[in-house]
Amino acid sequence: MDRISNYQEINDKIKFIKEGKKGIITNFYPDIEIVTSWINSGNLHFFQYAGTLLLLRTNKDFVNLYFVTASYDSLQNALIHLNNEISDIRFVVDLVGKIPDIGLTSDVFVKSGFSEYAKLCRMSRKVSDKDHFAINSHILPAKIIHAGNILDLLYTYFDPVSEQLPGIDEVKKWIASGNISIYLSDNKILGFVIYINKGYSSYLRYWFVHPEHRDKKIGSALLNKYFSDAKDARLMFFWVIMSNENAVLRYKHYGFQMENFYDIVLTKNLINNETENN
Repeated sequence: MDRISNYQEINDKIKFIKEGKKGIITNFYPDIEIVTSWINSGNLHFFQYAGTLLLLRTNKDFVNLYFVTASYDSLQNALIHLNNEISDIRFVVDLVGKIPDIGLTSDVFVKSGFSEYAKLCRMSRKVSDKDHFAINSHILPAKIIHAGNILDLLYTYFDPVSEQLPGIDEVKKWIASGNISIYLSDNKILGFVIYINKGYSSYLRYWFVHPEHRDKKIGSALLNKYFSDAKDARLMFFWVIMSNENAVLRYKHYGFQMENFYDIVLTKNLINNETENN
């Protein structure tokens, strides 16, 4: 496993895999700025075997695994060799798409010792010109000084394995772009929404209200702020963990509908493996 030194190195490796191939199989759809921040912080490594490139992003307790491969057989062989070289790391992989398409890739990882950790579904809502939303005076644009607090709240109340939590550089980037609104009371952040508007779509990344301040209409006020800021989009969407039935019902209440598009999170849990071996 070697460290990636720059973004061009990734492009060169992917180009090598693509040469002479009709198509590739991948879960790597990069944001250049974000991937560059991973590289600059020394958190991105690679493992290459034959027609497969594996990219490994280091987190505190696990490693996110991304792949670019020419075939399922090649991916299977690469995972076998990766396991032979690295056996003391917990890996997490996200497989995104429709269930029939995900199934083939999932089978490869299950055969390599991975198991399903969570299933997320994409929900979406069309934007209407008739929508009008009142903005609460407690809701303000986040500032750079709030970045650390926001990150702490994310890692305290969200699941880093299934919800792809950002690093501090990403939070600061979103703040600078005006993509985070906070509910501020007595200089304390009681909730926030984080979203990315791109073209005709708007991606709601995180919607949060502190547990001690729920049932005070803070959540609806924050969502109204998001709806107002996304009014120029044609479609709003986000990912919800399907086992969180209360969240699914809440989003349906606000007009979101479930799509036939999923994110299956698989993990290779070392603790379970060690338990089974003992």
